[in-house]
Amino acid sequence: MGRMDIGIIMAAGSGERLFSSLKMKKQFYPFIDNKEMFLSSIYAFIDSKIDKIYLVISSEDKEKVISILKRDGLENKITLVEGSSSREKSVKRAVDRIRDDYPPSLYKDIYAYIHDGDRPFITSDFILRLQKEVKGKVGLIPYSTNSSSLFNLKDRVYVNRDDYVQIQTPQVFRFDALGDSFEKIKGREDSFLDEGSILLSCSYDVLFTEGVSTNIKISDEKSLAYGLYYISKEK
Repeated sequence: MGRMDIGIIMAAGSGERLFSSLKMKKQFYPFIDNKEMFLSSIYAFIDSKIDKIYLVISSEDKEKVISILKRDGLENKITLVEGSSSREKSVKRAVDRIRDDYPPSLYKDIYAYIHDGDRPFITSDFILRLQKEVKGKVGLIPYSTNSSSLFNLKDRVYVNRDDYVQIQTPQVFRFDALGDSFEKIKGREDSFLDEGSILLSCSYDVLFTEGVSTNIKISDEKSLAYGLYYISKEK
């Protein structure tokens, strides 16, 4: 068996910053083509010919997600993983599931693409580009640059915006390095923002690559409004 590309889509969050105003979890909000937001990422991964897709969800949403997947004829294309109390623990559950599904001898040939389900504007073209760029590398972290001035509120000073970037997903990692990093951080009290920070803390040579400006995260009412406006302009 040769190289495998596996998608891990994170859709287990509570969407607390949007939940009260939407009256639903944001991953279920009608978005592109009036379908639930998390489906946009699934279709992008399917279109890019990813070998297998794991969808990480909350246990309380399992029946609802299964119903949506059946409605769209996707139930046999998606493997569900029940998430945990934090992103780190939820990704770890997906990692453990992949370990159950594949033998260790294949881990160096598997690349895991970990993507936020609330980044619905991900495209198959971007995923295909990452597939090419990550070949022969331990991992890639996409980013976008800042166009606005940046100010450090704590130190009360402006900072050079060229020194800072905004991290995007999907972050791509060779699976043996991803699994090893999760083992190494066991028992540590560090707070990790994402998987890239975990691998970097374990001294893996993860590289950065420029992302796509439209690959935004829907995290609050402002980004939701922008996303809906963008969709209306595209139609």
